[in-house]
Order: sequence, then structure tokens, then C-alpha cells
Amino acid sequence: MVKKTAPFAPLHINSASKYIIDGLTKNLPRWEEQGWIGVENKEFFKPTVSHLHQRGATTTFKWTKGHPSLPGNVGADDLALQGALKTTFDVIDLSIDEKFDLTGAQLSGMSQAMAYQCIQELKTQTQ
Repeated sequence: MVKKTAPFAPLHINSASKYIIDGLTKNLPRWEEQGWIGVENKEFFKPTVSHLHQRGATTTFKWTKGHPSLPGNVGADDLALQGALKTTFDVIDLSIDEKFDLTGAQLSGMSQAMAYQCIQELKTQTQ
């Protein structure tokens, strides 16, 4: 949705996922400051954030309780079911514009435990 919307057109995202909304709003500044160390699903969040940073228009998020009578919810459930039943998987572009690929953690907020976790993550990536 973010990638397909013109960067200067307002974008209003309704989601039943508090995890995603909180991640892209409340948790994002902390995640970027800590260099994404220890962030679950960062491989999906980072490309989304990259596209959000490129936008020049207002982007809003609204939590909507999942309800079977809401057309958008029914449509999302149908798409999720179609995806779950696929025998081949779509290739998803998870590329990040290098201008918006923030790397490294702010040392002022780095603890010894976070530094150790970073080293462990880097070892896992290189294996």
C-alpha cells in the first residue's frame, strides 16, 4: 500500500494489527536509535519504514477492531486465505532505498547487553 501510493498523496492506513501500528508509530524512533538491534520482523519493517520516510504527504494510522461485517476486514481475510492456500509464493520486493537505510545504533543509548546482542546478530548474518 505504501509503495503503491503516490508520495505526495495523503495515505490513511486502517489496520486491525496493533503490533504493526505501534511498531510504525510508537516504537519506530527507539528501533532506529538502537540500530534495529533485537527488533523482531525488522526485515519487513525496515522496507516499509524506508517507503514511509520517502513520502512527502501525511500518513495516518488507525486501529480498527477486526469485525466480520466490515468490508475491508472481510477483504483482508479473503486475501490472507488466498495467500495461505497458494502452492507457489510471490516474490516480495524488500529493498530499501540506501538514503533511508539507517544503520548503526546511537552509542548514547547503547548498553553492554545491546552491544552483545548486535554482535550475535552480525554473526548470524554472516554464517
